[in-house]
Amino acid sequence: MRHTLGHALRNFAAAILFALTFGAFATAQDKSDIPIPVPDNATDVEFDGGDGKLEFSSNTGVGALATYYRTTMKPLGWKETPSVINRPNMVVLDFSKSGKSINITILQMGAAVNVTAMGEGLITAAGQAKADAQAADASPPSKEDLEAEEMGGFPVPKRHTLSAADSTPFRNELNANVPLALPVVLDFYRRELTSRNWKEDGVKAIVKADEATLVFNSANGPGILKLGRKNGETIVNFAVRKTEEATKAGVLPKPGQGRVLFGNMSPAAAAITINKQTINVGAGVGAKAPDGPSIDIAPGTYTYSIKAGSRSMPGDKIEIGADETWGIIIGPGGGLALRVY
Repeated sequence: MRHTLGHALRNFAAAILFALTFGAFATAQDKSDIPIPVPDNATDVEFDGGDGKLEFSSNTGVGALATYYRTTMKPLGWKETPSVINRPNMVVLDFSKSGKSINITILQMGAAVNVTAMGEGLITAAGQAKADAQAADASPPSKEDLEAEEMGGFPVPKRHTLSAADSTPFRNELNANVPLALPVVLDFYRRELTSRNWKEDGVKAIVKADEATLVFNSANGPGILKLGRKNGETIVNFAVRKTEEATKAGVLPKPGQGRVLFGNMSPAAAAITINKQTINVGAGVGAKAPDGPSIDIAPGTYTYSIKAGSRSMPGDKIEIGADETWGIIIGPGGGLALRVY
C-alpha cells in the first residue's frame, strides 16, 4: 500500500512540475501549420512544411524539453527509438509513426536552448504545395538547362544546385538536387540512361506526382533511379549495384534481408550492440577489407551503441533496406555507418 501511494505521489509531483514548467502547451491543433506540439514559451519559431524542418529557442532546460516531447508525442501515436545521445547539455530524440520519422535535437546554446526538428513527419501538404508552386513559377527549363554534365560517370542536368558521386567496390551512387519539375527530370534520365545502353524494366516502374522509382539494367549491373520532391526541387538518387563483385566477396545478404559488416580501425578491441546482439570486433579487424564479422538483419531502422573496454563511444542510427549491405566502422571517435551494397 505504501509503495502504491508513494508511486502515485511521485507521478502527481512530476505532473505538477511539468505543468509549472510549460503551462498549457501548444498542440498541433493550436498551431495548425505545425504537425507536432510546440511549447508556449518557444521563441524565434521557424517552420518549413515543404522541407520538413522546425526550429525554435526556449529558456527551458534541455532535460525538461526532452521530457516535454516524450510526454506529448506519445499520445499522438509517435513511438520513440532510444538514442545514445542523452547528455545534460544535449539530447537527441528519434520518433517514428506510419513509416515517417522525426529527429529532434535539443542543444544548450549559452543561456538559451535551441531545438531543431527534422523529418518526413514534419512535411505538410500545404508546405509541399507552396514549394511546388514556387518551382512552377520559375522559368521553364531551357535546352541548356537539360544538357547532360558528368558526375562520377553519371549524367546530371546542367541546371542543378547539388551533385555528388560516391563509390565503393560494390556500389556506385549519384545524388543530385535539380530545381526542375519531377516529370522533366524523369524524362531527362530516361533519355540519358537509354543513350548509355541502360535498359529500363518498365514493369517495375512506379511513377507518382511527387516521387518515382525506375529499375534499369546494364552490363555493369542493376541500377535503381529514385526521384522525390523536397523544398521545391527534385531529389535524384541513382545507385548501381556491382552484384558480381559483391557475390565474389561474399557480402550479399540473404534474399529479403539486410547485412551489416563490422570493422575496427581503432587500436583496441571493441563491441557493437545492435538489435539486441553484441558483436565483438578486434583491433584492426575488417578495417581494410570486408573480412570482419557480419550479421543478417531484417529491414528496418536500428540504433547501435559501441563500447571499447569500459568506455562507451558514440553510436548512431542506421536504416537498412531489403537486399542492402551496410558497414559500421569503429574509429577513435566512435562509429560510422556506410552503405556498401
